[in-house]
Amino acid sequence: MRLKTALLAIFLLSLADLVLYGCYCDCDFAPTGTFEICSIDLLSIDNAGGSPATASDTVLADAYAIEITLNITQEDICSHSFLMNSAFAASCNCPDAFFENRNPVTEVHIYTVNDFSTTYDAGDEVTSLFYRYLGHEYEPINSFLRPQNAASVTPIKVRALLMEAPAIKGNHSFEVELIMQDSTVVSATTSSIYLK
Repeated sequence: MRLKTALLAIFLLSLADLVLYGCYCDCDFAPTGTFEICSIDLLSIDNAGGSPATASDTVLADAYAIEITLNITQEDICSHSFLMNSAFAASCNCPDAFFENRNPVTEVHIYTVNDFSTTYDAGDEVTSLFYRYLGHEYEPINSFLRPQNAASVTPIKVRALLMEAPAIKGNHSFEVELIMQDSTVVSATTSSIYLK
């Protein structure tokens, strides 16, 4: 009799867990959690060789890029079953978990720290000169630095290629600035690199 009572209690507890946390193929498209960009790191890249390398001194202007790393922090908002995962194999085809940006980027700016050309003086915005290469085409860097969702809370890396050589040869550095929805500003400046 005790065995039946114990088995019935386990069954009812499992059933309650399944009902409260079950999938039933009614997928929840709510985010698993949220994230926020807390800082950015910049690295000058030399694309002249067979594979991209960290630039430390001199780079051909046509091969210069900035690797922008968005460092994000997580805030977990989900509750999970403590007994079992009720999304049984082959019973649900729910989307993968994702994290939503709780303080989205509203503006992206890249400024030249040095005189770049007769068009761009030191302190001028040069965002339009940087693109990202995707397979067979170049796309403006703006949209890639405004993540709305992320598959995980690992840092997001974006490589921004300089598409116009500076008319003024010499040492150059760039400041990347992200302005968030709440007016927070996150920025960083590259090391000085000689662009020839």
